[in-house]
Amino acid sequence: MSIVLEIIGFISDLMGLSLRDEFPRLRAKRALRRAVRRAVAKVAQATDSKADRAQITAGLRSALSGLGEDDFVDEYGNLVLRDSLALRFVELDDAAAATDDAPAPAAVASVTVVRELHEALLAEIGRRGVSGGTLESLHNRIQEARKAYFEAAADSANADFSGTGFGVPVSEEPLLGRDADIGELLDHCRSAAGATIVWIHGEPGSGKTTLAAELARRLDDFGGKAVPFIRMRGAAKELSGAAYQGTDPMRLLADLLRRYDVVGADRLPAAELRARWKTTVRQRNVQALVLDDVRGLDQVEPFLPGDGHCVLIVTSRVNPPGLLAHRWAIPPLPVETVLGQVTGLNETDSELLSLLVQGVSTVPLLLPLLRSLGLRPPQLLGALPSEVLGADPEAAPRAGDLVATAHRLVVDRLHPDLHRSLGLLAAQPGFRLTAEGLAALDRINADEAARRLEALVGAGLLKPGPDGSYGFHDRTLESVEKDLGEYIGVDEAREARLRLLRHQLDYMRAVQESFDDSQGRHSGQGTGRLHLTFDEARRWLTAERRNLREAVRFHADSGESERRVLMELCELAGSPLLRIGYTRDAELFLSNAIDLSVELGDRRAEADSRRSLGGRVFRMFDRYAEADRELAKAMELYAALGDPEGEANTRCGLGHVARLREDWVVAAEHLERAREGYAELGFDRGVADCLLGLAEITVLRPGPDLDEAFELYRQAGRLFQDHSDLRGVAESYWGRAEVCRLRSEPVTAARLYDAALDLARSSHDQLVEADTLRGLGDLAVAAGDNAGALERFNAAVALYRHIMDQVGTADALAGQGETLLALGRRDEAGDALDESWKLYSGIRHSRADRVRQILEDNDLHRSAPSPSRWRSRLRKDSNGSG
Repeated sequence: MSIVLEIIGFISDLMGLSLRDEFPRLRAKRALRRAVRRAVAKVAQATDSKADRAQITAGLRSALSGLGEDDFVDEYGNLVLRDSLALRFVELDDAAAATDDAPAPAAVASVTVVRELHEALLAEIGRRGVSGGTLESLHNRIQEARKAYFEAAADSANADFSGTGFGVPVSEEPLLGRDADIGELLDHCRSAAGATIVWIHGEPGSGKTTLAAELARRLDDFGGKAVPFIRMRGAAKELSGAAYQGTDPMRLLADLLRRYDVVGADRLPAAELRARWKTTVRQRNVQALVLDDVRGLDQVEPFLPGDGHCVLIVTSRVNPPGLLAHRWAIPPLPVETVLGQVTGLNETDSELLSLLVQGVSTVPLLLPLLRSLGLRPPQLLGALPSEVLGADPEAAPRAGDLVATAHRLVVDRLHPDLHRSLGLLAAQPGFRLTAEGLAALDRINADEAARRLEALVGAGLLKPGPDGSYGFHDRTLESVEKDLGEYIGVDEAREARLRLLRHQLDYMRAVQESFDDSQGRHSGQGTGRLHLTFDEARRWLTAERRNLREAVRFHADSGESERRVLMELCELAGSPLLRIGYTRDAELFLSNAIDLSVELGDRRAEADSRRSLGGRVFRMFDRYAEADRELAKAMELYAALGDPEGEANTRCGLGHVARLREDWVVAAEHLERAREGYAELGFDRGVADCLLGLAEITVLRPGPDLDEAFELYRQAGRLFQDHSDLRGVAESYWGRAEVCRLRSEPVTAARLYDAALDLARSSHDQLVEADTLRGLGDLAVAAGDNAGALERFNAAVALYRHIMDQVGTADALAGQGETLLALGRRDEAGDALDESWKLYSGIRHSRADRVRQILEDNDLHRSAPSPSRWRSRLRKDSNGSG
């Protein structure tokens, strides 16, 4: 037998496989295939017809081909089998989708089949015997994940989205005639036995959003405050034709995760972003999510919530098959409901009333318009052209024609000032409407603009948003844009957009100054009379971010803007957006700033933008080759301009990029030359930042010089102290503490760590705080205080995860795992060490071998490392100005 195993091992080695690792996985795959066959047979046996049974068996086996362990539980411990089945059974859903030609029960049957299959698969995984024994590891993972869901539900803290861009819309309009619909949908959600998708579809203006919002409020224990509501409508419009660009669902998902405290979510790869969302649903016990105005399945797939109890509510104008959703074609309003809302009628209106009721029942959007008009039905229907009514005068007019007519009548009755303001709002790039924006567009004060917006809401032409803003309904915008020339002239619209762009630039200057002041970098430029606190600046930029993106896209494409104004706006937006975590938006604005500066021949603006893009954005994305390229171009431009400060800043950036690549020689050369440049200019902070980088290199490179590193950290701290830079001083203390710990000077190290911790917390520097906690953990281990060490490692892991420092997380997990092992808590130690090994292996870090050896020596090795791409860096970017 041993000879056979040696031969198998030799063959597997030739194939590039490890027998110890791969053979158990091959056995598990075969066992899983057997479990799938038995589950399919069990589901098919419930079918009465033999022919149907054979067809179902063949279909299910085909769809489940290649089903693997990751289709049950992902690497984050999320149960994902429902999502996996939903994505695999598009054909089944296509055949059973409830449409005008296919009855709803068929769709219910497809969901039932998948539900039974889901239960049968889980039952087979847990079977005793050959397959059950082979799949015991997967079964245990599923049980642990289920336990985690229950624990999260008991301990989670709910988010509050009210008053934010993700808040469920609040309307003063009552929910009319939808009680039965809400009741049926609630019954489905409560009987779904887990996550479910409710797909509400119908024509624009039919009440989909109102129904979805009310369903979300009923499902949430906090009246909808904890339910995120995501507007999936197109992110841009062409003013000439109301055509909409598709929304990037991954960008919206990243924005949502930021609201759940996932810092840096927009830097995550798409697969990891999806997994983080499922983890968030589990850990934060998310009960419901609304995706409004979806254009297709591709916008929904990233938001699939896993196997928890989250109800995903979708509204859409289309009803495509897929995802095994519970589909709800929104019905017309009951006739009695419409009759109760249309007043001023008498017996002579009965025929016209019948036509009107048929139209309004399918488009509830008409109700506020009719109330604002105060019209009798003959006046509304009499405004319809004869070709709309058609050959049959008793046939109901088309809903779209009724809406267009109602809008035209409402607009015609507006005061000329409101009429013009409405047109200017429709001409604005971006969908978020505010009093300040209207004031800039129409050259009026903000109070008057606010009154006009409320008047337009009262007329049924605008709807209030959750964060103090306003918006158009799609059909209203289309109606207004169609006749935009009757509201305002082409030249007037262009001038209004330029006024708005200048207004946005004034705000961006104030934002930049506010952010500089908050970091102790007082600009003293006094560029305008607008002054914002840091919180005001952050709120404005967060709320206005999408409008700014649309403004840049529109003006860059149309060419109607003042290009220098647009360039300055793009250049100024980059740094603040990075500061509040919108890295992809920063890339968009800085890339546009570069293009515009090249177009205008402004070499200084080009150099500044390239330095920011390469030295900060690409560095954050680990796109080091692109970072080097942009920084090299910036260096050439600064040299040609004779700008030594720009050259020093750029060299500092190049040094930090090389440091992150662990290219110690190049990094030290760049940082040393940058330090010399800063010293000649008398820029102490720049010198101090270079000293921090050089000190870290001195510790981490082969043949470290701890005494030299200590002196470099001390010099940096003194310079930061002279300029009251608490973050820099904290990092200096941490660096000296690390050196003392490595030199076996525990008393001095503890004193320096304590000083670093106090300063890090007072300056809100979570990176230095996490580094310090990890150092204190290592110090406690050396002193034999394993309980104290574990407490500090646990805190460090939580902080590193929060700020998405993957290498720091791996370091802290390794310390946590070894400490747990010393305490005899083997299972917990195995979890921590296994995760640490995966993180290290993902970036080919040399410490991966050491952690792997610990796992093997203690018989704790569990699985292969994740293919996910982690940030390959030793430390998160510091105070560098590069």
